Amino acid sequence: MSADGVLFSADKKTLLAWPGGKGTSYTVPAGTEVLGYGSFAHAPVTDVALPEGLRVIENCAFFECGSLNAPKLPDSLEEVRGMAFSSFGWSSYFMLDEDTRIQDASLHIGKNLTYIGEDAFGEIRFQSFEVSEDNPVYSQRNGLLTNRAGDTVLMAPTVCTGTLVVPEGIVGLENELFEGYPLDTAFVLPDSLVRIGEDVFPY
Repeated sequence: MSADGVLFSADKKTLLAWPGGKGTSYTVPAGTEVLGYGSFAHAPVTDVALPEGLRVIENCAFFECGSLNAPKLPDSLEEVRGMAFSSFGWSSYFMLDEDTRIQDASLHIGKNLTYIGEDAFGEIRFQSFEVSEDNPVYSQRNGLLTNRAGDTVLMAPTVCTGTLVVPEGIVGLENELFEGYPLDTAFVLPDSLVRIGEDVFPY
């Protein structure tokens, strides 16, 4: 069914397709629980308001939406699937002074978000992760997304300041973690580090 030109499932719980000609901002209506596969793909959207009650953002929901500002993820969110906010190829990583839209932007991971797919946030610009202390799966160290124990870095923000410090106590870095960062990024690594995945650093 259609609501104001936006295609939803019959029960109105899944947003299936948002037409790109509707402008650059959109408020997802209350009652929406799922953003479907590719529902905003290639759209020129810059701002999307996500409602409490949203549970799942499907694969490629915001595929190649390169102008999208980092959204506020609701605490009800449970899953953000692979490439939900990404595109083909490397993720888009930026130096801080390249984009005036970024002012200490952070991405909040709520207590119910327990699954984040591969390269889920590659096309949105943010400087750090913030993670609820009640999240049973994820934590953060120095703005980096880690496992709950806080000893393995799983994901990195897409915006860096030129120097990235991996804090002491981190023992592992996941594959391709910083691969898309600018080549001149300086990395400060801790003595505790014992495992580095494949293609972690830019080349």
